[in-house]
Amino acid sequence: MGLNHVVFNADYREFFEIDDPQRMKFDEIQDVFGSSDNIMFLLVPTSQNVFTEEVFTAIHQLTERAWQIPHSYRVDSLTNYQYSWSVGDDLMVEDLLLDIDNLSFERLAWAKKAALSEPGLMGRLLNNGASVTAVNVLVNVRGKPASAEHNAVQYAYALSEELRREYPQVDVYLLGEVMANATFNELYVQDTTTLLPLMVLLILLLAMFALKSAVASIHILVVVIVSVTASIGLIGWLGGALTSPSSAAPIIIVTLAIADCVHLLTHYLRFRQEGMLNEDAIAKSVDRNAKAIFYTSLTTIIGFLSLNASDSPPFRNLGNFVALGVMMAFLFSVLLLPLLLIFFPCSPRGNLIQITWKAWIDMCHRNARSIVALTVMILLGSVYGLKENDFNDDWIAYFDESVSFRQAVDISEQHLSGTTTLEYVLTSQTRVTDPVYLRDVESFTQYLYSLPQTRHVFTFTDVLKRLNRNMNGDDPAEYLIPKNRELAAQYLLLYEMSLPFGLDVTNQINLDKTAMRIMVTFKNLSSTQLISLENEIAMHLNKVDSFDFFVTSPSSMFAHLSHNNIRSMLIGTVLAMILIAFVLMFALKSVKLGALSVIPNVLPAFVAFGVWGLWVSEINLGLSIVASITMGIVVDDTVHFLTHYQYAREAGNCNRVDALVRTLEESGHAIVLTTFILMMGFLVLASSDFIINANLGLLTAITLALALIGDLLVLPAILLLPKKRNTNATNLAT
Repeated sequence: MGLNHVVFNADYREFFEIDDPQRMKFDEIQDVFGSSDNIMFLLVPTSQNVFTEEVFTAIHQLTERAWQIPHSYRVDSLTNYQYSWSVGDDLMVEDLLLDIDNLSFERLAWAKKAALSEPGLMGRLLNNGASVTAVNVLVNVRGKPASAEHNAVQYAYALSEELRREYPQVDVYLLGEVMANATFNELYVQDTTTLLPLMVLLILLLAMFALKSAVASIHILVVVIVSVTASIGLIGWLGGALTSPSSAAPIIIVTLAIADCVHLLTHYLRFRQEGMLNEDAIAKSVDRNAKAIFYTSLTTIIGFLSLNASDSPPFRNLGNFVALGVMMAFLFSVLLLPLLLIFFPCSPRGNLIQITWKAWIDMCHRNARSIVALTVMILLGSVYGLKENDFNDDWIAYFDESVSFRQAVDISEQHLSGTTTLEYVLTSQTRVTDPVYLRDVESFTQYLYSLPQTRHVFTFTDVLKRLNRNMNGDDPAEYLIPKNRELAAQYLLLYEMSLPFGLDVTNQINLDKTAMRIMVTFKNLSSTQLISLENEIAMHLNKVDSFDFFVTSPSSMFAHLSHNNIRSMLIGTVLAMILIAFVLMFALKSVKLGALSVIPNVLPAFVAFGVWGLWVSEINLGLSIVASITMGIVVDDTVHFLTHYQYAREAGNCNRVDALVRTLEESGHAIVLTTFILMMGFLVLASSDFIINANLGLLTAITLALALIGDLLVLPAILLLPKKRNTNATNLAT
């Protein structure tokens, strides 16, 4: 029943706290100047010429129909661009091409010349070669139900398909913040309806092959379905909302629930194969594994709860949702699975796959020092790879290049405008018509254009300079800021009175005429580059006395969030590591083994990020949480390993070599199988078109593979080091 209350929120603002300073600034700009949430239609004529009768007719038709998009309040395009000129002493302000039914070659040539000279169009709605244009639709869905945005998107999709049918010579692409939110939602649905079933099917087939029992696989499926349903249902009752990052929770819960079941079923089937009665095999399997499963679940919960150190609510939700799911998976694996085995017993058809561990442990014994020394060398090499990682968060890059929205953005980046933006609000000490203020704004605009990263600056001073030229007989030499306050105020008033409904200047100048918004578009920049550029621009603006300023934008918000999140997650990871170490010391009743368990759990993430630095060399917001996630997961096999090792040493009274052989004979098969299952689950997640989930899945799979090597090779080698050097070697490895 709780599933009915689960909602999915695709708004990119959900990545930020409501009281986040960057988000508060952004919301303030939206309140004053209107929402900047947009749907942009990118039109690419096959003729590579926008100024033809067919293309201009298509632009006009799209502009007229776009006003019908639900919750739209402004449509800007070439055809309705408010162009001004003078006739004697009169100021004329009209659409660039008013009579769309009479498009002669001469009129189109005039329109092209006029458009190519307009800073308000070039780089914003028209590219330099006049081969690509855009129709920008502003919509206001803030505070409205999710259906409002959905309806706007569906109308836009229908409109684009309609335009493609009527004008096949024009390619149409959709982008903008509203389309980004819609794409987040589409990818969530895609992952839920394709990746999740695929992962479950793949893992069940793998379990069936490894356990040699179809009934055992069905039991796993039942536990998985109940665990995931209970977890997501509880999320619904608790009022939690799924977002793009937290949408990975069901996939992760499925993987971890299967791992718990495999440990129990592996021992159960082995005991059944040895001739035990069904209920005796169940009891002994639970007796051998319940403690280990409890502590692996606890350490996994600690690892995921450490995501609460994140500055981004969706990642905190991911940690809390998975922690809840791990608890459900533990309960159902130790309560429901034994019940299923009582009513529906199973036994393997044929012998279980066995691995000969005696030779492996002998090899570790002979080469213990070399293995530890090699591990230390690999760690030192990983330091170089770690330094190669660059922290970069471009929220557009969250989408795979195969996604249509990403393709539209890339085409816009190549031909029209970039995706990295900053919005400046410049508040005058008096009014925006103050000549000193206007000259400083114009000077700031020129400064921005002098930066090599700048692609376009959208500023009202361009309009004022054009109006000054118009009112001086269209003399090109008068393309200047008005000389005094009265002229500037008169020009602004005349212009505002001439504008049609829906195309006023409130998106650039506030109602009381005390502040102006400047929107700057840059080429694609990394988070570090954008923050550095933002600081450089702030140093320039701090020298200006005629206005105060503040800056924000989605690009800026994600850049700051990424950098802050790295520091927060580092603290969270360290705390999780300390807590997990104490839990294991308590569980194993051994400070030595508890401390030793940290080594194979920390090394994998350390080496994995080193490999990532050499391979990809870019860490985004999603990857900043991997260390905390993997620490909670990879510790599972270590707990099972050390629990069985301690049991063999104490209850079995075995020496170190025999204890390790017995440990791997009892738990090695399950450790290898569960690690492989976990890797397959996260590799399925790696195929997601949502790059945060994809990179999370890939890097976690790499970490799990390294963790398996750590548990089966490095940990035995450390335990088998000569006693007189054991302490020093352990410290060296640490």
